[in-house]
Amino acid sequence: MYKGFEEVMELLDVRGGMGIILQNIVRAYPHIRGINFDLPHVIVEAPIHEVVEHMAGDMFDSLPKAETIWMKTILHNWDDETCNKRKLLVVEILTPENSNNDEDVSENAVVSELYVMLLNFHGKERMTKQYDELARTGGFAETKFFHIWNGLHVMEVLKKNI
Repeated sequence: MYKGFEEVMELLDVRGGMGIILQNIVRAYPHIRGINFDLPHVIVEAPIHEVVEHMAGDMFDSLPKAETIWMKTILHNWDDETCNKRKLLVVEILTPENSNNDEDVSENAVVSELYVMLLNFHGKERMTKQYDELARTGGFAETKFFHIWNGLHVMEVLKKNI
């Protein structure tokens, strides 16, 4: 189980959709201020949650200021240059460099790679080493990987001064 939310005080969920996952996180960690950020046409349909604030905007224009930024299954949609523009706490399906653990290399990871190759011409799936290199190119000092379930990982991408 990922425990990285214990020290988070404010969490911005980029492309958070209806805010359901963020709501569950904030209910599990009630000290967190949760901000769900998505396109205006998505936010207008989002249900009101007692513990989540909805904000409309475009992640490519600007992001609201927040202590921690959370992105789920977004990086594989974009090239390296686009990915290097943000501060990140990321959830992605990824394939470790070397693993003998079947939980790390799942059918979901393979299907995800095929999906990206077939439907998203500018995206790409990355291995853990490639995500680490991407983060360092973007000016981050450290990347930590936490396997949570069936090929899904949380990546903590930390700034140099943390």
